[in-house]
Amino acid sequence: MLKKGTLVAVLAALVLLETYVSTRLFPFHRHTYIAYPGSNGLFLLAVFMSFTLVAIGAVCFVSPKTAQDYALKQNSKWLPQNPFLHWMNTAKYLSFLRFIGIFVFIAGSSTAFVLVKEMLETVFI
Repeated sequence: MLKKGTLVAVLAALVLLETYVSTRLFPFHRHTYIAYPGSNGLFLLAVFMSFTLVAIGAVCFVSPKTAQDYALKQNSKWLPQNPFLHWMNTAKYLSFLRFIGIFVFIAGSSTAFVLVKEMLETVFI
């Protein structure tokens, strides 16, 4: 089983991949680009990545202490003199993680809804 830190690193890499895939698929005004839901595999990958964003947002909102502990552990190992570490150890940082979690959850949910709706319209209409 993956360690918690490895899982967080993989999810962070997936967020970057989601950004790349989304920029390749959008804008939707070129409607002919998504003529087939599996075109180049990017469409289904974007759907998967949007659900990954939903999961990351949910984790940051529900359990910000876990994300805080991981961030403190990793940043103190690589950047021990970083003044940002003091702020990461405060309650304001937990509130910040909750806010970011809500924002990422809403963004991932909206993207997933639009992509799945687009796929269903393409396949069934």
